[in-house]
Amino acid sequence: MTEMTIPVNALRAALTHAADKDVRYYLVGVYVDTSRGKIVATDGHRLFICDGPRADCAPFILPRADAERVLKTLPSEYGRGKPMGCAELPVTVQATDGKAWVTIEGVGGAKFTFPAVDGTFPDYARVIPQTVRDASFSVLDWEYTHAACEAIAIYRDVPKSKTKVCQVGIWTAGDSVALVTDGQPGAMALIMPQRCDVKGPQSFADALAWAHA
Repeated sequence: MTEMTIPVNALRAALTHAADKDVRYYLVGVYVDTSRGKIVATDGHRLFICDGPRADCAPFILPRADAERVLKTLPSEYGRGKPMGCAELPVTVQATDGKAWVTIEGVGGAKFTFPAVDGTFPDYARVIPQTVRDASFSVLDWEYTHAACEAIAIYRDVPKSKTKVCQVGIWTAGDSVALVTDGQPGAMALIMPQRCDVKGPQSFADALAWAHA
């Protein structure tokens, strides 16, 4: 049996980028990469990554439904921006009959035990660029962009009433992923580029010509 802790804010932020429903069932959950000390979630279009526990056990995937069930049972003081919004939840992982069973301790003696997702999470490190490329024209889904900013605000435990004062930087590089960060260590988001009817720099040139006409 291996013991560790997972911050409430990290779990809540990661769930914003986990898939809701997908034939790739291993994406419908939150990946706890105990070997790299990271918590990761992606639906194939965007990805969120933040600091997580390092532990002497194999990485595992928390099922989305079970993770949400744990969060829903927490008292209001564990909510976003509240006094316990960044509290650490005790977690144990135990291998039994070839399966990884996860137990998360809630509040008031509550314990939730469930099997980890039986699947292999994608090698997310391959998606993350090694260096920052020269900026160039990109097309990004506005909902994904908003979700990336929201996930970082949730991870920082910023109340919804104060998100308007939050700032993030977005770096795009053509057909590479866009990087979203608030400049602080511990978390970032990535957004996959899209194809659409906006035809590169010429679209902006046409818009400028119209504006000045």
